[in-house]
Amino acid sequence: MRAGRLIRALSQEAGIFAWFAKRHPIVVLLGLIYVGVLAFYGIRAITETPQQAHAREIQERQQAYAREIQERQQAAAASASAESASSERAARIEQTRQLCKIKAACGVYAKSRQSCAIAGNFENCMRIKMGEDNYELRENCTNDGHMLDASSEPTAVDCLFN
Repeated sequence: MRAGRLIRALSQEAGIFAWFAKRHPIVVLLGLIYVGVLAFYGIRAITETPQQAHAREIQERQQAYAREIQERQQAAAASASAESASSERAARIEQTRQLCKIKAACGVYAKSRQSCAIAGNFENCMRIKMGEDNYELRENCTNDGHMLDASSEPTAVDCLFN
């Protein structure tokens, strides 16, 4: 009973706010917390000293600079990675071209070897029939016209597209 009399007394004195607080205490409590938070940050922003403002600006600039450096490093790493992949691809293409050149020279070697079998000067005949460029590659060939390292011998399709 005492609580009821106290509430009635407060409602008569405070009016509408007390009536609302009595019926919706959670809403009133949340509203007071919201007003308190706004007041706290408002006062804090107003009372920021010039030194604090300057320090905050410097810190923001440093963070922006650090982000910029990190982005540049990431871009450089991505560029280096792409460049490395490109150079590896170019190296594979060049290696395939060289192997195709050796394969072609081995075919010429097999035919020239058969033609020069009865020649008086075998080496001279081979040099003339194969040509100087192909003659230098003959050490990479077997007698039947294949490459010594059969596992690295390119296919006709590889040689066609390279």
